[in-house]
Amino acid sequence: MLRGHCIAAVVVAAVLAVAAACSPAGGDDDVAAAPSPEYPSSSGEPSGPCEVDASLLSVLVPGELSGPRDATVVFPACQWVTPDGDGIVLSRYSVSQWLQQDPGALDDLAGSERRTGVDPGVLAEAGRRLKAGMDLDRVTACEVFQAVVLGRELPDHVGTYVDPARSATATFIPQEAGRHSVIAESCRAGRVSSVHVVAGAAGTPQERMELAVDVATELSALER
Repeated sequence: MLRGHCIAAVVVAAVLAVAAACSPAGGDDDVAAAPSPEYPSSSGEPSGPCEVDASLLSVLVPGELSGPRDATVVFPACQWVTPDGDGIVLSRYSVSQWLQQDPGALDDLAGSERRTGVDPGVLAEAGRRLKAGMDLDRVTACEVFQAVVLGRELPDHVGTYVDPARSATATFIPQEAGRHSVIAESCRAGRVSSVHVVAGAAGTPQERMELAVDVATELSALER
């Protein structure tokens, strides 16, 4: 398994933590106290994770959303919840900061036989820049983001959806009692808008992932 897959594991672990926090059995204090994995927090985040019109998010969960409130998991984030315990976490971060968690992952990906649609030389150069503490340019960053997404391995029970045209991806994680988690990420100008949904909403996994990607892409287009 590529070391870069630890990035995917961080995201999955973070959403599972949010899923536990959004359980109907917990109160508001439980939601606010969602555990944070011990990974470096980012710096220099663009303003805006909480500056989002909730109407853009309401299509993802049934019920009235309350929030936002701070919900830092891996990167600074904001959370909205419903009275039934459904929740949405929105986070925005740069691809460079995301990959700084494991810059050597790109070397592994460049040397692997997995098809990512990105020239291995581009991945290797991106890895060298990250190791030198340099940021990736906006275009390359989103290309590398998509390569990491396509190159990662996830458990069999996790559904995946990739929209290369929008540099977007989503994963679907079944939960107990008919609930699920959906993670959708869209990259634009070197930054990722990430939408994490924990809900019991109706729809097939494919439909839920496509809807979350639509929202993540719309939010990404608002990135300043």
